[in-house]
Amino acid sequence: MGVFDNIFTVFYFVLGFFVVGQCINWSELFYLYRAKEFHEEGFFAWKILRLDTHKFKVGGFGAIPDLLDRLFEGRRFRMLLLIYLLVVIGLVVFHPYSAGFSCCAFILLLTMIAIQLRYSFGGEGSDQMNVILLFSLFAGFSFFSSRKMGEYAIFFIAGQSCLSYFSAGMAKLVSTQWRKGDAVFRIFNTGTFGNARVARFLVNKKRLCLFLSWSVIIAECLFPLSIWLSPKLIIAFIIWGCCFHLANALVMGLNVFVWSFAATYPCIIYTSARIGWHLF
Repeated sequence: MGVFDNIFTVFYFVLGFFVVGQCINWSELFYLYRAKEFHEEGFFAWKILRLDTHKFKVGGFGAIPDLLDRLFEGRRFRMLLLIYLLVVIGLVVFHPYSAGFSCCAFILLLTMIAIQLRYSFGGEGSDQMNVILLFSLFAGFSFFSSRKMGEYAIFFIAGQSCLSYFSAGMAKLVSTQWRKGDAVFRIFNTGTFGNARVARFLVNKKRLCLFLSWSVIIAECLFPLSIWLSPKLIIAFIIWGCCFHLANALVMGLNVFVWSFAATYPCIIYTSARIGWHLF
């Protein structure tokens, strides 16, 4: 655990996990682009998705849809993907607190938001977490930041991670389908996030589905306690989180989730060490 006592060690671990996740995300976007899913006749055709841009027309933002039309046109969107990849690489090349890192982080932040506007449905929770991670790194480790701001950024990431797990756990807890164990089978039996083999395995296994449901509910609801636990118990929560997200990646195809939330774990360890007292 001592390896995460240094703020720069935590920074590079967070950045490393984040960059790997972004490379996976970029490769998936590039695959969809090559498959012409972003073209006029594709699944993510802008001529259809742009109909949702009416929300920008209130309050003097009427010019934004026209700007998005120019930005998201086929060839320009390809350029946007190229910029995306270059600035992700730039995050690794430049040192924290440098102008180069600051510019790459800022450009990437704008690019990620733009790409999320480009396909405004079918996203994942990892999309929001990645924006939060990048904003925190930009705010805490840019050329205008101080070491104290970097520490606050790490605290913020740790708090956001705990809040994400807790809110997800509470949402499941108030759901009748999750409390009964039905949600597990139904998710794996869907066309979008399902898996036919797993669904067939879980058929008529009510007790197993109930166990899986409540194990996730309890672990997510209790996850915020990890900051106030001893190092060994923190590791137990982190191992659960890694196994949980890895299983989701293998079964449900949520590939980026693993890296997005793994990036928050060094921040939790650092925050726990800085608090200095533990319940258990």
